[in-house]
Amino acid sequence: MAPEAGSWFDRAIVAGVIALVVLPPLVIGAVHPWAFISAELTVFALTVVWAAKLALRAPIAHQPALTQLSGVAVPLGLFIAFIAFQLVPLPPTLLRVLSPSTYRLYSVSLSGWPETEPYQKLFQSVAPPPPTVSLPSVEAREAASAARLAAAAPEAPRWRPLSIAPPLTLELLLKVAAYAALLFVVMLYPFGPSTRGVAEKRFYRSALITILVSGLVVACTGVLERVFWNGKILWVFVPYDWGRAQPGLFGRASGPFVNPDHFASYLNLVLPIAVAGVLFPTFLTKRNSEPFRVFCGVVALIISIALLLSLSRAGWLGAVVSVLTLVLVSSFMPREKRPRLLRLPLHITLPLCAAVVVVILASTSLFVGDQGRHEADVRLKNTIVQDQSVSFRAHVWRDTLPMLRDFPLLGVGLGAFQDTFSQYQSPPWNPIEVRETHNDYLELLVSAGAIGFGMLAWFFAAVARRLYQGLRELPPEVLPVAAALAAAMSAMAFQEFFDFNLQIPANAVLFTILLGLVMRLIAIRLEDAAMAPHRSYVRALAGSVTVVAVVLSMLAVGGNKVPYPYSLKVPLTPEAARTEILTHPASSRVHLWMLGVFGDRIPAAARANELARAVWLNPTDPEIRDLYARSLLFAGDSAGALKQVTLSVYNSPWLDNHFYLSAQNRNRLLPAEREAVEKGLKMAVAHHFENAVWVLGGLYAAQHRLAEQARLFDVTAAANETDPKLREDLLIEAGKAYANADDPTSAEKELRAAAKLDSTDYRPYSILATMVYAPRKDLAGEKAAVNEGIAAGADPFELYLALADASKTIGNLDAEEAALSEAISVRPSDFAVVSRLASAYMKENRFDQAVLWEQRATEIRPDSAEAFYQLGLAEEATYQYFAATKDFGRAVELAPGDAQIKAHYVEFQRQGRAGELHQSEAYTP
Repeated sequence: MAPEAGSWFDRAIVAGVIALVVLPPLVIGAVHPWAFISAELTVFALTVVWAAKLALRAPIAHQPALTQLSGVAVPLGLFIAFIAFQLVPLPPTLLRVLSPSTYRLYSVSLSGWPETEPYQKLFQSVAPPPPTVSLPSVEAREAASAARLAAAAPEAPRWRPLSIAPPLTLELLLKVAAYAALLFVVMLYPFGPSTRGVAEKRFYRSALITILVSGLVVACTGVLERVFWNGKILWVFVPYDWGRAQPGLFGRASGPFVNPDHFASYLNLVLPIAVAGVLFPTFLTKRNSEPFRVFCGVVALIISIALLLSLSRAGWLGAVVSVLTLVLVSSFMPREKRPRLLRLPLHITLPLCAAVVVVILASTSLFVGDQGRHEADVRLKNTIVQDQSVSFRAHVWRDTLPMLRDFPLLGVGLGAFQDTFSQYQSPPWNPIEVRETHNDYLELLVSAGAIGFGMLAWFFAAVARRLYQGLRELPPEVLPVAAALAAAMSAMAFQEFFDFNLQIPANAVLFTILLGLVMRLIAIRLEDAAMAPHRSYVRALAGSVTVVAVVLSMLAVGGNKVPYPYSLKVPLTPEAARTEILTHPASSRVHLWMLGVFGDRIPAAARANELARAVWLNPTDPEIRDLYARSLLFAGDSAGALKQVTLSVYNSPWLDNHFYLSAQNRNRLLPAEREAVEKGLKMAVAHHFENAVWVLGGLYAAQHRLAEQARLFDVTAAANETDPKLREDLLIEAGKAYANADDPTSAEKELRAAAKLDSTDYRPYSILATMVYAPRKDLAGEKAAVNEGIAAGADPFELYLALADASKTIGNLDAEEAALSEAISVRPSDFAVVSRLASAYMKENRFDQAVLWEQRATEIRPDSAEAFYQLGLAEEATYQYFAATKDFGRAVELAPGDAQIKAHYVEFQRQGRAGELHQSEAYTP
């Protein structure tokens, strides 16, 4: 082939790699199927171009070191073959030997399997639909046609694959195959011939400068999007999980990614390349390197700002890890070739560089404003004290370990974690569906088992060994680039312990390109452009690669265009429901769909059995277990139904999650049912489930079991609580409950104990005044409690209000007015208290004072129709008819729909016309 033709292949490869760098992050990280399918097709097209270059060009590039790279191809190929094996249907006997837990899952979730065709007996036991004499609708005819076709269809296969969710495994298999193809295209594509490796250098420059520009664009997008947030990603896209725009969502920068952590992970793949461009002269620049270094400095600064605004703690640590790795690998350079900072001994350089990175990240806070600094500070404090996201990850990791025990060798199937995890999720129930472990190492171990995990670990170990050997031999102008690429991958490897960044196609594609580039660097001498004779096996290899690429492209195009689980469709026929169950047997929702298709035609026992399968697959979901309890009750198993009610309430101790605990149904429960509910709540309290003690306490209060409520908060909960704040809350609730139970002595004891935990909290003193001393008409005790709280530093405004409430309870209006006056002296512009004091004066017929305070209320809230109405009433009582007319009219203007105000104004005008005219004449100049 002519050299010109070869250049077209080269340009196509470079253009394709550039497109894969730039486009995936700009389409929500390429997480939508249409985006990553496009990326897969691009990769497979590049693979065909690579194969064509090998087949049509007589010589191939002579790259002696490439023969050593076969060690990385074998484990990667074995891993892909193993994932493909997870999709192969196996006979039940073999499946039982290879993976007993997979066999058990199928035998439980697929009715009748493996003895009979799944759901064959259920279909036979269901009554046929009632006949109809009316003409069938179009929908009915279509359903009947579908049913006839289903009846004529072959039996459902009894052979089952190792993967619990074959479509999800196939989807990930295509992704892994695409990443592998991209890796070998970038790593092995033969550029040349050219003088002194010009084509090689041009490829690296094009790829790495594009990566820097892409990182700059993504970082700038994140900063701008955070400032001009409209609730949509890139101001256009609404993710499937959101359902609608989220203008009030968190203020973390996420750029074109949905998750800020994935955004930070992408930036950490680019940051070390920018840092290396600032610190080292490399082959990326031809002559004058200063403009390039300035450009890299700008990229590093903008990325640092975006990293800070992402509030990703793993991203912050990943930046430190990447820079330290860059410094560590750069130590392979001769000392005189390094910057001055890196010429110190390594045990001094590494801590010093870590401190420098922290200082740089902190310095970027100057560019993010007060709000950004505050949010970063809060994020750090949450990490040190307590953070829900950290706790959530820990719970998911803990619940994943039993899955690893049940599927140790072969796994549940790549991508099948989200279908299977609900069976292992520990209570209490979480309404947020867990789809990832937030630790890709753990998820890979569960999904691919020890065998698949070992193969991929073998691959990366081989890569690490090649890198370690090759980096020591690179020349000084090449080593910084290779060090930056290795540093970028080290950051990703670190962050994978805390998230699922490589499940985001944009991150995975860029990671693969960086890996291919660094492997190519250590395998190829940039100056080597010699050619080797053509081998006969190359054409056969190229043809095989082309065929595989075309087949994979066809499979990719045929995949779902909507992400799972949104791709699932509610079936209309029993056969369609069975198909969904066979495809996702570990998903509880498809089993509920089967019941929905059959409706009332299914026998009660069969309904209970199907719901039992759904409960086994998702044991903490309260809706499913409550349905199961109802089905057992209808089947005559009352004891079993009550047991399920107890477990359901224990798994989800929230009244709103159970239809029988709604406000209208709660009082209709039978004694046995109430006992079952209470038992479940007590179990939840014993396991310290969040909210359980408050729900049980509220249930006791609703049943007027006040003494039991008090003991629950006091003896059961507060005595065993280690968190001081929560313990104080429980003691306060115990004090209120004792007060309501007419036990003032115990109430005062608990409230005093709460005050000792936090003397600046006004609540214990307030409750002492209003619920302990006020019922005993002990005004001196009320005042003493309030004064004690004020002296301890509690909020005086709230305490004076409590004193006013207590004084009102005992009927001492003078004390109430005095307390309200003290409260107003603390907060002069509090509308509610000013209005309350005015009302108190009105009740005592002290109308002049009432007018003064109502006037102040209207000054505080000039938009309050009620304030002007009350002012008019006070003025009317003091015969200020002209002023009253004016204020009544203003009240009507502010609230034209208020019938009471309008009626009073009309009546006032009718009866007070003469007085109004007399008053107006008196005020006429």
